[in-house]
Amino acid sequence: MNILLDFLTLKWPTGAGEYARRVYYALLQKIKEESLADIHLFALFDSREGIAYEDMQEGTPITTGITHLDAAVTPIAQLVMENKIDVLFIACAQYFEKHNDLQEVTCKTICVIHDLAYEEMFTNGMDYYYKLLNPKYRLGEKTVSSKTYHLNTIKLIKWFFDTRRKHVGEQGLRMLEPTINLFSQNRNVQLVTVSDYTRKSLLYHYGIPSDSVKVLYSPERIFTNPHKKMGNLQLAELIENGRKYFLMLSANRNTKNPHKAVKAFKRFAELNPDTYFVAVGYPERAFPNMLNPAYLSDSDLALAIQHCYALVYPTFFEGFGYPAIEAMHYGKPVLASNVTSIPEVFEEAPLYFSPLYESEIFNALTKLNDAAYSVYAKRSKEQYDKVRTRQEKDLDTLLSMIITR
Repeated sequence: MNILLDFLTLKWPTGAGEYARRVYYALLQKIKEESLADIHLFALFDSREGIAYEDMQEGTPITTGITHLDAAVTPIAQLVMENKIDVLFIACAQYFEKHNDLQEVTCKTICVIHDLAYEEMFTNGMDYYYKLLNPKYRLGEKTVSSKTYHLNTIKLIKWFFDTRRKHVGEQGLRMLEPTINLFSQNRNVQLVTVSDYTRKSLLYHYGIPSDSVKVLYSPERIFTNPHKKMGNLQLAELIENGRKYFLMLSANRNTKNPHKAVKAFKRFAELNPDTYFVAVGYPERAFPNMLNPAYLSDSDLALAIQHCYALVYPTFFEGFGYPAIEAMHYGKPVLASNVTSIPEVFEEAPLYFSPLYESEIFNALTKLNDAAYSVYAKRSKEQYDKVRTRQEKDLDTLLSMIITR
């Protein structure tokens, strides 16, 4: 049995990349435990874009014996045919946007769709709204020179018209077109989403019947060496001195709504000078009580979550929500947006707010006082246990789907 695994999704260290990596590790373990010697694994990658994860690159110990197939050289459908692939596993459909030949694949295919973020953002205009929230596009910001502002504004205008030119108005942006065409033409395709919200979004945007889509939660991500000493010195100092800090991850991504969160916490810190805000990836340090590490290793990230006071999760859109579940693992309260899949997956555990209003985020920060803290910490731990049980069950289901002849 020949299985072709999606390594295209590994080009960036995102939630989808973590998902693909986790499934790969679990599949290797299952093959070993069940002595499935007749299964041969192939990795589909693109040499033009590379693989962001060091352990997943060709020639590393974990990929020994795996045949790498380059989609930059040969079309996917041709690779499937030439290598007699029995099963194609697509870890994230969005990463196949440019591969229009995907619809010619005839083998059994399991395709995971995490979200329809691009379609949703285009439809409601959020794609250019959250760009305008970025301080670098505002002339009034002191950190931006007039020359830099005008250059960035020109880039923004070019991006806006280019986006609208490429995609027909009423249809909107259709990132999943190759996957939808494959599903329409190949009866042996199983679509999988990581939340019921995404399943219903597929029905709305593409008319995919909900009974054709299976909902399987994203598995818990892999942390490598999670208990080493903190490498980031500034964050280590906060932890060693017992400072109370709120944590936000992926603050370099506009869809995660970092700019409103930073403004809300800046005001909160003025009234609570003993608290700190750590925004990983944010481009600037906006106020004294803020840290903005550009990057955290796996070990530092785990320690940052473990020692934070609470996680702030102000995202505009989410297909599942890795950061929240990782904070809940340590029993940390979560302050989260009340939109898309988040209420579905995390139910009543977080302290919710609307991501559209800075004052809403600020109000949520003020509500997490000493009296409420233990309540939300308990809810987090209970919800983690509940979600974790579902994750383990759904991962096993997915692996069985991949290896079933």
